[in-house]
Amino acid sequence: MALNASAVMDGIGVRLQTITGLRVFDFPPDSLQPPAAIVSYPEISYDSTLGRGVDRMTVPVYVYVGRVSDRASRDALTAYMAGTGAQSIKTAVEGDKTLGGAAQSVRVMSATPVDGSEVAGQPFVAVRFDIDVVG
Repeated sequence: MALNASAVMDGIGVRLQTITGLRVFDFPPDSLQPPAAIVSYPEISYDSTLGRGVDRMTVPVYVYVGRVSDRASRDALTAYMAGTGAQSIKTAVEGDKTLGGAAQSVRVMSATPVDGSEVAGQPFVAVRFDIDVVG
């Protein structure tokens, strides 16, 4: 299955919208107000199997929660990083393993905190999630 990057990014965005209170952008915006998730552009690996069989993407998703020096930001960030729960990015994305038919499988592989990440000149506490998509 050949993956369509736009359909995959849209599918991840739809899954993230199941998290109450999280603003979701399935493309990088000019500005944002946290808490917000941005589905960024994927890294694509072609021909994972012989004869143009399977493509694979790693899609970065950035979640921004608030000011760097705020304890509430830390608490919000760890809720999004949890492996399960109502705020869990992993639970939300993996709730539809095909992203509405855009992929054969999807898996949230990792969550890496990013201190002092800036969007439109504003510093935020953020985390980068790497999502593995197979098509």
